[in-house]
This record gives sequence, structure tokens and C-alpha cells, in this order.
Amino acid sequence: MNKLELLNILKLAKPALADKEVVPIFTHFCFENDVVFAYNDIMGVLFPLESGIEAAVHGDTLMGVLENTKGDEIEMVQKGNGIVIKRGKQKQTELVTLPKDDFIFNEPDTKKAISLAYDAALSKAFDLCVRTASTDTASTAMMGVTLSLDEESFMYSTDMKTISRHAILSGETHKPSEHILPTDFVKTLAKMFETMGEEVTLLLTDEFAMGEFESGAFLFGRLHESDQDLDFAALIDESMDESELAEAYDIPVDLESELKIAQAVIKNDKDTFTNLSIKKNAIVLGASANSGDTGGTLKLKGKHSDIEICVDTELVIRAISMCDKMVINETCVSTLKGDGFFHMIANVSEIQ
Repeated sequence: MNKLELLNILKLAKPALADKEVVPIFTHFCFENDVVFAYNDIMGVLFPLESGIEAAVHGDTLMGVLENTKGDEIEMVQKGNGIVIKRGKQKQTELVTLPKDDFIFNEPDTKKAISLAYDAALSKAFDLCVRTASTDTASTAMMGVTLSLDEESFMYSTDMKTISRHAILSGETHKPSEHILPTDFVKTLAKMFETMGEEVTLLLTDEFAMGEFESGAFLFGRLHESDQDLDFAALIDESMDESELAEAYDIPVDLESELKIAQAVIKNDKDTFTNLSIKKNAIVLGASANSGDTGGTLKLKGKHSDIEICVDTELVIRAISMCDKMVINETCVSTLKGDGFFHMIANVSEIQ
């Protein structure tokens, strides 16, 4: 068996291993003659693999052995309640295994699933949105990317300081439905897609999301249940009118560097905010702290109404690194990229 091929498969499957040994089997890779899979009761990853083994092997231990084994080829042989990994003529490692039957793993029924082609464009849309998903475990509804499918379909994410929206430009229409894909599922699917370079179909049911790969590999994850009523479209409409977005202008070339200077000045303060104003058709920014103060003026093309708001400096830096256009009003800074991506950062005074 080629060591590197096996190790690459296990690295892609590793996100489906449990971090803790609460249920020991969930920290193991399960080998079944022609497949290997990992499952932690939330997410599962399966790959076709001819191993000749039928047992569950501790994930981190197996990967540690393989990562430190020299040479390209290994042999795995089942022996009693364990496996023997032969690493050359005079080197071998024996690992204890668990019975594969300890896994309680049933592949989701996808007969009535909604199907989307997961291509480079959709993967990029997920990548932009997942960056702004919340990490706050108090609300599972925000810990991922929400797919809102309808005649016009969008994906959303939020941490209640920012909201991201990306249009799904597949040209397909769907019956209205919403699906909250967990962050770990979104990131694992993207990594598998990038690494494997295969056609992928994204399947959605009421309970699960599943990525089916051309080779027979698949990823599935339980969807988050919404624990609060988040109307993303309404939240955006309350802060930014679509007609304002149509007037978006190029992000000034020096804005990112000026914000990073502001960040350096105020980073040790409790409040890391920057004042942004539009005055006399220019963006005027300023920040002050015990360590000093900084400011600058950046000219804009065209005519613009005078506005003054206060924003989280780091969040604006992140936003303009993802986008190429922006617009500011009294309630938020909005940034855009291409025809599909929109990102909104709230005025600090609006959320305090």
C-alpha cells in the first residue's frame, strides 16, 4: 500500500474524528475492506480504499506512525485484536484496534434531496461567507453558512457585527427552503474539493448536507437547527438600500494601509474603533488611544453626501481584503465583490 496516498486520505478524513475520547470509537478510522471512514456523530467522511482490514484504528496514533515512517510502501495486516504495520523488512508496529461494528453509522437517505452542482464558483462563495460565520456557541444558527433557496437563491453568514451575502448564480430555481451548514462541514468540503479536483454534487435534506464526489468519496454533516429567527434579507434592508449599493465606489488604494496604521495605534486599548467620515467627497478617518492618534484623508471620485460613523477597525480591514468596492451610510460600511458578494459591517453605535 502506498503510504503517501493513505496518509493524504486520512488527512482529508481527519476533521470527522472526535477531539475527545468521550466515545472512543469516534476517535478512530474505520477500515472495511474497500473503504475507510471517520465519523464523530456530527460529520462523516468516507473514501474508497482497498486495505484488506476490517477494524477501527485510533486516528491520531495511526497518522503519527505513517507521518514518521520512511519509504513509500507499507503493509497492513490484521492480527487478532490489532493490526501490524510493516514498514520495511525489519520494522513493524502493532496497534490495538476496536471492532468496526462499534460504529453506529448510517448513510443519509438522499432520494428526495435538493441537488446543487458544487463547482469553483460555489466553493468561492462559501469561502467568502464562512469567514464571517460566528464562533459563539450560544447560537448555532450563526455558526455556519445559511443557504436560502428559492427562485433567487443566496447564502448568508453573520456574527451580529457583520453580515455576508452571496448570490447563488446557478440559474436554477428551487422550492423555498433554508439549510444551515456548519462551519466545519463547509471548510472540509472546500478542502476535499480543492485537493481532489473532482466533480462534486452537494445534496441537501431537512437534516443533512452531503458532498458526493465522482470517485465515490463522500462527506456528510448534520445541519444546524435554527435556534432563532434570523431574517437576513430584512436585516440587510434595514441598514442598506439596494439603490445605495448601486452607487458603490472603488475602495481607495490607501484605505487598508491607513486602517492598519490605526490598528497599530489603538490595538492595546479596550475599544479598537476608527471614526470614518465622508466630508467634501473624501473619506476622512481618525483613531486615538492612550498611545497616540492617527488620521488621514482619501479622495473619492464623484459627489457623496457627508456621513460620519464609528466602526471596528479589524472588521473593516478584513472586509476590504475580500472586496473591491464599498459604500458608507449612517448605519454601516458595506463592501462588494463582483456581481455576487456583499458584506456589511455595523456602525458601532448601532450595536452597543
